[in-house]
Amino acid sequence: MKIITTTMVSNTDFEKQWSLALKKGKQSVAGKKNQVPLDTQKKQLAEEMSYYKTKLRQNLKDGQITDIKKTLNTLIELRGKQLSIRLQEVEKKIGMIPKEYVKYYSKKYTEDCGRLIANVQILLTKKI
Repeated sequence: MKIITTTMVSNTDFEKQWSLALKKGKQSVAGKKNQVPLDTQKKQLAEEMSYYKTKLRQNLKDGQITDIKKTLNTLIELRGKQLSIRLQEVEKKIGMIPKEYVKYYSKKYTEDCGRLIANVQILLTKKI
């Protein structure tokens, strides 16, 4: 791709300008991402989780393996978002996220997801 400009700009100047523009773009995207209050995020997340739990139950009833996998992955992803929101709340409240909190909530996340997967497998086995 050839760019024609009316003024001569050296490659290094162009790269610096491009780098600066890219950084500004990333900052504005990151800023917009955090504009939704945590309480609103929690409420939306709770609604999404409720929807996908119901969808998972229906998929299990219907024996739709592909949909079960997709819904299960979505629920695990939403559980990860729940963890992220919880850690953001801790950071907002005390100004930092202690390693103990990260360790505790990460372990809880892993256990919850493991239980969910195990329960789905049990239900699938009973159906077969």
